[in-house]
Amino acid sequence: MRRDCLKLRLSDPSPGSVNSSFHASDSDDESSDRGSRSSRSTLDDASSLPPTITNMQCPSCASKRPKGDNSNTPVRTATNEKVTVRKQRGNNVAPTAAASAAPNCAASAAPNCAASAVAGPTCNLCMTKEELTAIIRKELQDSLCVQIKTSIKDCIATQLREITSEMNNIKESIKFSSDKFEEFKSEVISFKKNVQIIQKENENLRCTVSSLQQRVNQLEQLSRASNLEIQCVPEFKAENPSNIVQQLSKVIDCEVQDKDLVFCSRIAKANPQSSRPRSLLVKFQNQRQRDAYLTAATKFNKEHPTDKLNTSHLGIANEKNTAVYVVEHLTPEIKSLHAATRQKAREIGYKFSWVRNGRVFIRKNESSEYIYVRDADVLKTLGRDELIATVIKLKPDILALNETWTKQGQERYAPKVPGYSLKNTPRPHDRTGGGVGFLIRRGLRVRIKPHPPSELEQMWLELTVPGEGKVVVGTAYRPDSGLSPDTLEAGGKPRPDLV
Repeated sequence: MRRDCLKLRLSDPSPGSVNSSFHASDSDDESSDRGSRSSRSTLDDASSLPPTITNMQCPSCASKRPKGDNSNTPVRTATNEKVTVRKQRGNNVAPTAAASAAPNCAASAAPNCAASAVAGPTCNLCMTKEELTAIIRKELQDSLCVQIKTSIKDCIATQLREITSEMNNIKESIKFSSDKFEEFKSEVISFKKNVQIIQKENENLRCTVSSLQQRVNQLEQLSRASNLEIQCVPEFKAENPSNIVQQLSKVIDCEVQDKDLVFCSRIAKANPQSSRPRSLLVKFQNQRQRDAYLTAATKFNKEHPTDKLNTSHLGIANEKNTAVYVVEHLTPEIKSLHAATRQKAREIGYKFSWVRNGRVFIRKNESSEYIYVRDADVLKTLGRDELIATVIKLKPDILALNETWTKQGQERYAPKVPGYSLKNTPRPHDRTGGGVGFLIRRGLRVRIKPHPPSELEQMWLELTVPGEGKVVVGTAYRPDSGLSPDTLEAGGKPRPDLV
């Protein structure tokens, strides 16, 4: 067995024995100086040594172990820096005494141990190679751990400083962006308010312009209140317009003299490309004379439906008699509206369209109500449902509806009124009629109010009217099953006593 030092045990602690042990050690030193080859052979033959040699000890190991610490003596042995001293196992030997004994072992016995590799008990004062390696490894590990921890901490601290700096930059950027966003938001809100104000002003200006345009048209039409226009009269070079007017007055039985006429002449065409002759403009002394002449011409056409006013009544001989029209002298706007009204009447099957005092009217048949065509928007509603036409004409804020006959899921089939939304209660499936609702002008704030259960079909709304507060309106329909005996059609038979 190879050892770091040769552990010698002396069987006889006498001085002679000690000398002989050191003598043997000197012999071993001389043999170890002969060369590495003889040293290796000595180590290989260490197991064949006699028991006397193998049981030998160094003096420090063979000395009696003290029971306590006796290192505090006047003369102390100097400590060898090349020997590592560790605590002895299983004994109470003081470190100072062990350190003082270790040099003798390391100086004298260790070479013999390394040279002879004598197997024997382990020396408590010496360290094995494995233990020394473990200690060094542990120290290295501790040192490396400290260095690694320090490096990691420094690296993390550096990275954290960079991240913190970047985060601060990001925070500043976000704050800048947030401030800019708030600034833009406030500007957008301000612009939005300005746009709303401008839109409102624009709408008011549109209404004002439309109203002023209507007033101008009315004033212009009023200035033409004494004028008549005779259309489709053939032109001649040597014609006398006054004679034509007087000749026509004799036909319609409305005598007109020269003193009754203020002005009479032909006027330019609205469309120069038209093949029709220029119209005759006649200005009477007053509106009453003009109206009398116009009424007489209308009466003549009604009394002679097969022979209405034409060129033959004026004494103009043509191969084909052409109709002659006596109408009011209208402004260009009203003329255009009247032409569009006549065209629309032909498209939708309306029988009558006329002008009275500068206003255009239309009627579907003899029994229907006339419709005043205020502007072109009214023409867009013609031919639709009468309810839609009425709503567009009157423009109510809210309109209650009964007997809508609209079932659940059939709201899309309800007539669409421009600018209005429908809120309704569908009729029950077991009834032939019923259904209530409202047409509400867009822009009004409404909320459906709940109502107690009842046999009545009803609906209630809460409206928020600007400047007026909240208003509650409702509509109700009583089905046939709820009719009382006093109603007009109780039992399905008329009640003459109540009519």
